[in-house]
Amino acid sequence: MFLTFPKSSTGLKRAKRGWVNPPISVLENSKGPFPMKLVKIISQFALETQMVYRITGEGADQDPKGIFTIERLSGYFFVTQPLDREKKASYRFIVHATGLDVNVAEKPMAIEVNVIDQNDNKPVFTQNPFNGRIHEAAGKDYEFMTATATDADDPNEYNGIVYYAIISQEPQLPKPNMFDINISAGTICVREPGLDREQWPRYTLLIVAADMEGKGLSTNGTAVITITDSNDNSPQFEQTSHIVSVPENKVGAVVATLTVTDGDEVGSSAWSTKYRIISGDKGGFFNVSTGPTQLEGIITTVKPLDFEKTKQYILSVIVENDGPFVGSLPTSTPTVTVNVEDINEPLEFNPKMKVIAKPKDSTADSELVIYTATDESANKPQTEQS
Repeated sequence: MFLTFPKSSTGLKRAKRGWVNPPISVLENSKGPFPMKLVKIISQFALETQMVYRITGEGADQDPKGIFTIERLSGYFFVTQPLDREKKASYRFIVHATGLDVNVAEKPMAIEVNVIDQNDNKPVFTQNPFNGRIHEAAGKDYEFMTATATDADDPNEYNGIVYYAIISQEPQLPKPNMFDINISAGTICVREPGLDREQWPRYTLLIVAADMEGKGLSTNGTAVITITDSNDNSPQFEQTSHIVSVPENKVGAVVATLTVTDGDEVGSSAWSTKYRIISGDKGGFFNVSTGPTQLEGIITTVKPLDFEKTKQYILSVIVENDGPFVGSLPTSTPTVTVNVEDINEPLEFNPKMKVIAKPKDSTADSELVIYTATDESANKPQTEQS
């Protein structure tokens, strides 16, 4: 191959403008032998006089020095050692040509050397392992994490184009291919519904990244996927029927403690509970609150019960989680039969105060008024005379 300085218009004269030469291509990691001849540079004055050639630029007279040389009188241009595209992908030089015995000179000419990529670098994952989280109720095609790898080779060539694939999944339940990975982007998504944190709380995927669009050099990595809780287990009462007795007239009395179980993650909003009385308490005599374990509802009286008015209450209670359910889940509703206990209450005058008048001519032991007291417990009036 030859590179020629542009022609001068007449004889031994300086050229008026530079010349753009096509770049010289050199494959990286060449085995040589070195120095390896790349091109011969020829001055237009060489037919008339001996010319002297030299080059300037990085890799020649500037660091890294000596990678490229030119023979002083012949113009042969050499590379002296293997090149590494990943260290430096191109070199630009200025070639000078001057007469040996004649005062003539070519206008300096620029030449460029491009280092051609070889597939000498395999992909490298940006981290290992990759850690991702996904809620168990996620559906098909839901994307939740990305695995990425870099390749030091030319990204515009097949050598540097990385494709991804999942090699294996552990555990292989409920299906062996619960996840999928985008071949070029590395995004991981749900392939099959049916994730269940309570049974399989974590998955480990073995992932391969390969250049040459998946057919070249490869490297393995892992993705660890933690399945987070969704509220897919409704709380269930351990006992669905209660019969209790509560004394009348007592406020703050504990009527019943209703315990529940829940299969969701302990401490989460999908596990902790809250309660409501949905029937049987029109008068608002009762309250139900969450107990200290978060898995119990405690029913107490907030108004005094009155045996003489209502002897029995039948309460229906519902339990829910603090977090919303995923989809439609069966609810648990027990009944609490509250029998009001009668208390032997003291006689009660009606009215509590009575004003009487004594005639002036009243004799001793004369009857002034009849004042009646009632025993509410026995529901029988008792008469007291004064």
